[in-house]
Amino acid sequence: MTGAIKAVVKYAFENLDDKGIYATLFATTIGSIKTLEKAGFIKEAIIRNGVIKNNSMLNYSINCFWLEEYIKEGSPSQFD
Repeated sequence: MTGAIKAVVKYAFENLDDKGIYATLFATTIGSIKTLEKAGFIKEAIIRNGVIKNNSMLNYSINCFWLEEYIKEGSPSQFD
């Protein structure tokens, strides 16, 4: 899955003129958050009680990958 995320990041930064990519996830999806972090995303925030699902208030995580980090990490070779 990390390879697919890296491919999307590479495409977005090299073809769409994006400055950053945001991903929002339920804070309880630890595996998904770890996968994003492995791909280079940084957890920017946890929003407490920001989502209602099945009549329950849940936290969600905002994870970001910024163009400046993509450049700093030696792209595009790391993302091939």
